[in-house]
Amino acid sequence: MQATEEQVGAELRAILGDEGVLEREPLAGHTTFRIGGPARWLVMPSGEDEARAVVLACRRLGWPWRVLGLGSNVLAADEGLDEVVVKLADRFSRIEVQMEAAARGGVVFAEAGATNAEVAEVACAAGLAGYEFASG
Repeated sequence: MQATEEQVGAELRAILGDEGVLEREPLAGHTTFRIGGPARWLVMPSGEDEARAVVLACRRLGWPWRVLGLGSNVLAADEGLDEVVVKLADRFSRIEVQMEAAARGGVVFAEAGATNAEVAEVACAAGLAGYEFASG
């Protein structure tokens, strides 16, 4: 059974505090194409534990959710989304290179808030090639 909007909002605020929950937030301000109507809730977890708690709460409450990184190449409907949008941007921008992780020379792990340019720079600095196309 799906929880009421009031129940979902209260649960999100209990996890993230008032500053981490935006209600009816226009997605146009969070996408590179600058289009998109309001998300019922746009939440901004400060770390993996909060992000996990939000997703678990949405599942438990029967409320739909989706993840938004930096918002590039995302088309959001003008009528908006009646769901929880979990924005993983600035707070999720860690990039890590593991040279021993692959037989071909290395693997780059990047969180959803890392830009393509930053990932390409880190890969280049580690002596890895092949991702240059993604940085424009």
